[in-house]
Amino acid sequence: MATNNVNAFVALLDKIGDAVLISHSQAGPYGWGVGDARPDNVKAIVALEPEGPPFEQQVISRGAARPYGLASLPLTYSPAVTNPSTDLPTQRITSNSTGQSDCILQAEPAKQLVNLSKFPVLLYVTEASYHAYYDYCTLLYMEQAGMSVDYLDLLEVGIKGNGHFSFMEKNNLQISPVVEAWIQQVVS
Repeated sequence: MATNNVNAFVALLDKIGDAVLISHSQAGPYGWGVGDARPDNVKAIVALEPEGPPFEQQVISRGAARPYGLASLPLTYSPAVTNPSTDLPTQRITSNSTGQSDCILQAEPAKQLVNLSKFPVLLYVTEASYHAYYDYCTLLYMEQAGMSVDYLDLLEVGIKGNGHFSFMEKNNLQISPVVEAWIQQVVS
């Protein structure tokens, strides 16, 4: 099903042309898949608390997930990854904070996400979401893999109390200008 969704979005992008993608939660990997398939047509991705953290599940269940780091579907790495279990070695990074999870990152030297590094990404996290515990791991992974990423913690810009569906909450009109300003700044 995930492959079908990415293929459908790629077909739409082929039809409409260049775009800024906005993804949320479980649809986060679709943005990565579309950006990987059409890096010259994706001008930016706004990732609203995308599925994560890299390589593991921490919410509903625990264990291995997203074998390509950010996604279950293959992504374009350099050097190439054909079998993620052998070609994408990992290391666990222990958190020094009780408010943040441990992270699984690539073992060094890290492979680069060459297509996803061709455009900017805004990774966005809210104060009261379960993502606040581990989205910094996604940020570290993206930076390690060579992606151009800005991290927007709504609490740090004075927007408080939001959960995982912040775009549906009463203060969403405080949030949208911040995201729009970022898009205007990075997309020419």
